[in-house]
Amino acid sequence: MLKKILIIAAIVLLLAAAALAYLVSTFDAERYRPLLEQKVSSATGLNLRSGHLHLAWRRGLALEASDIQLSKPGNTEEQAPVQVKRA
Repeated sequence: MLKKILIIAAIVLLLAAAALAYLVSTFDAERYRPLLEQKVSSATGLNLRSGHLHLAWRRGLALEASDIQLSKPGNTEEQAPVQVKRA
């Protein structure tokens, strides 16, 4: 009886791990970039521009963004006071 429970638990954990791996590899975070930029802009009054967004596994589930620029409205990319290569 205990052996069957352990086998079932192992199968469930394996399926959950496979589902999480599938989610991380197929999730399209890019479709949320405009919403993220708009929410940050409305909350801070600053313009947020980001490059590529994607979901990754870094000691846990993480959203990675590249080429982030935070600036006052009307400033050009060269005048952006905050520029981050990757976060």
